[in-house]
Amino acid sequence: MLNEVGRSPLVSGFFWDDVWNEDCNIHDQVNDTCVDMGFKCSQNDKGEPWKCEDPALVQLTADYQRNMQALREAVLEAGKFTWQMLWTGGSDTNVGGGSLAPLVTRGKCAEQLRSMCNMSSPAQTRAMAYGLNGTSAKPTDVMNDMVNFLLTRSPYSWLGWGWDNAPAYKNVPGGCSREYYWPPEFDVDYGQRAAGAEGLCKETASGSQVFVREYSKATIQMDCNKWEGIVKMKV
Repeated sequence: MLNEVGRSPLVSGFFWDDVWNEDCNIHDQVNDTCVDMGFKCSQNDKGEPWKCEDPALVQLTADYQRNMQALREAVLEAGKFTWQMLWTGGSDTNVGGGSLAPLVTRGKCAEQLRSMCNMSSPAQTRAMAYGLNGTSAKPTDVMNDMVNFLLTRSPYSWLGWGWDNAPAYKNVPGGCSREYYWPPEFDVDYGQRAAGAEGLCKETASGSQVFVREYSKATIQMDCNKWEGIVKMKV
């Protein structure tokens, strides 16, 4: 991968369409892959996915994870990146999903902001990709999505659409739209936020469910009680 082509300055990154796990729950494969490989797997009479319980498969998965970690480190060392290294929600170690979604939602707003506004959150320790409500042609909650992104973003974060676009396009040929609306709010310079824990978003008082983060040119606020995001530009 990192041959003279992969290391070219014309290549900024890669897409690894490759996963492996000890359950043999792998996308883009034929149903009997692990059985054909000789692993001990069983299937019930309902035709449900194979259930594999084989120490050799566990070992193969561990070896795969070690190889992928070495590859990730080599790619970063080369000054490049891959989509799968993004954090798009879920557990701390999740690989980047193709269809991005908002990581702060109305029903769990305060809970999610408390979790993500923490130095140990993958929102802060990894490169985050944050999605929008609606479709790329017609986002439906731009201000609240942008406010929650600005509250939770790390120095390396992206807001927008994934390569697989929005779930609403799943039944569209090709799986995505060719229309992308650019909100005017995205052209505003909100400035920089302080580094480290000092620059994280904070709840205004214990249990208030109102979160604030200071940027050099704006104060960003989300009131989870009202699901109301506010940007106050500084003079």
